[in-house]
Amino acid sequence: MYSIIDKRRSGIVKGVDPKSGEMLVYELQKMKSKIKPKVVGDKISFTVEIETEGKLREDWIDPGNAFKSDFIKRAQQETEAAIKKEAGRALSKTQKKYKVDVVGFGKRLSIEYPQVWKKVKGDWDDRFSKVPVDLKVKVKIREFGTKATKKS
Repeated sequence: MYSIIDKRRSGIVKGVDPKSGEMLVYELQKMKSKIKPKVVGDKISFTVEIETEGKLREDWIDPGNAFKSDFIKRAQQETEAAIKKEAGRALSKTQKKYKVDVVGFGKRLSIEYPQVWKKVKGDWDDRFSKVPVDLKVKVKIREFGTKATKKS
């Protein structure tokens, strides 16, 4: 599993093409992410932006054309949804089950809103367990693996 922060820069993401129902396999080759805190009054929230570049390692769409822009767009959207789902599950587990900030949300808050951090750092893990986090994912497919169906 990959992290929602920039520690691991590779991994495999499996998805399903929504049009054909066939499997897609995306190899994540580069990843960068940003944690952006937002404070309105006493309400704290975060947006996590994840951007990846990678290779469509396998697609099992037949007949198909992996080089058509509509297919690439669908493959990117499905991969974005799969990454968002996996990152959301990992985040939910750290927030709701373990109630611990292992990713560094508090650190970003302390850098961008030091006065707010001074007020909340004493019970941050408890507060963190209730803070809304919006995940935004952008995937760019840069190349194709050998299984992709060929242009006719």
